[in-house]
Amino acid sequence: MAQNRMSQSDYERIRTNYLYLIENLQAKNITGHLFQYGVIDHDDLEEINLREENKGRKAGVEILITKLRWCAGDSFNLFIKSLEEKGYHEVAQILKVSQYCLNIGYY
Repeated sequence: MAQNRMSQSDYERIRTNYLYLIENLQAKNITGHLFQYGVIDHDDLEEINLREENKGRKAGVEILITKLRWCAGDSFNLFIKSLEEKGYHEVAQILKVSQYCLNIGYY
C-alpha cells in the first residue's frame, strides 16, 4: 500500500460517517473487492480479516477504515464501488450524499 493519504475531502466523508460505517459494514464482505482493485495489498487483506475473525466485526471495520486513510489515488471511489457490488447500496449512498453536503458546507 502506498504511504500516501486519501484526499482530505474523501476522508472527511468517511470520518463524518465513522460510527455509521462501524455499525453497518462487515469488512470481510468487501476486502476481496478492495484487494482485487489494488486499494489494499495482501498483507492488509490478511490483517483486516484476522482482526475481524479474532476481535469481531466492528474491529474489522475499524482497521479497514484506518487502512483506507493511507490509500491514495481513486481509493475512495473504488471503496464506493466495492460497497455497491456487495449490496451495501445505502452505505454507498450515504457516503455519496456526504460528498454533496461537504461541497455545500453542511458538514
